[in-house]
Amino acid sequence: MLRISHFLRKTPSVNGRILTTRGAKRSSGPSAMQLAQQRERAQNRDQLVKKAKKKQSSLRASAYRGNYTALPKIELPMAYRLVRAAEVGQPVACTTLSLGFRLVFDRGTPPVTGRVRLPYSFGSEDKLVVFTTDDSVAERALKAGAVLAGAEEVIEKVVGSPDNFTAALATPEIVPGLGKAARTLGPRGLMPTTRRGTVVQPSELENAIAARIGAREFRSHDVMLSIPFGRAHFSDIQLTENLRVVHEAVMNTIKDLNQTNKRRPMLVAEKYIASTHSPGIVLDNKLVL
Repeated sequence: MLRISHFLRKTPSVNGRILTTRGAKRSSGPSAMQLAQQRERAQNRDQLVKKAKKKQSSLRASAYRGNYTALPKIELPMAYRLVRAAEVGQPVACTTLSLGFRLVFDRGTPPVTGRVRLPYSFGSEDKLVVFTTDDSVAERALKAGAVLAGAEEVIEKVVGSPDNFTAALATPEIVPGLGKAARTLGPRGLMPTTRRGTVVQPSELENAIAARIGAREFRSHDVMLSIPFGRAHFSDIQLTENLRVVHEAVMNTIKDLNQTNKRRPMLVAEKYIASTHSPGIVLDNKLVL
């Protein structure tokens, strides 16, 4: 008598089990092991979220109390002496001092961005170009301080050597014609846009040029914001004046951001001064300049 198994064609084993082509039904849903793994991953995600929220609450509380760091707080004159000591023997161009901020904010908060014009400028000379089709406007731009102004010929020069320019403005009528140069100008920050305030009316051009020549842009990266404000060879008076302007610009920008999020505002947990070759010197968080 033949066994029933003789009429069944065996297939390769899966997980140690022999599958048959007759009467075999595949499961339409996940297995018990897969469900257990999914639950474990979900629990791990929940734990990571809870830890992140707890850490954020702790940082926010420390920022409120002013004890974010246990490092000693240094007064400005001593901070200047310390960073200058780290720059002894270094070239002047490599002795930049920066004011840093460590920020505490919730996810989704926009970065801190702005522009500040220092009383005592330093660094490379600004080279601003103006795109416009109006010859009279181009002439006014050159008198106001632009190094180049015009239409097609100017666009070709800038596209050919974009590294020779540091900023760009445009009048509204020429903006559609800049599209062909966007791939070159955009990555270098030379593409004028209305959102960034670099597309201006001809009547406002002189003021826009004056505001950008000698000005420095700043932008926070994650929780850190650092802005150069001087060289090590500057006097204490020059450094403090530049520092005051930078500090005021950043705090005003943060204040404006907090107008839309008063319940969970952005906080400054720490302020510090650092130079190119020095560590960060923590300042009093309640520093008033």
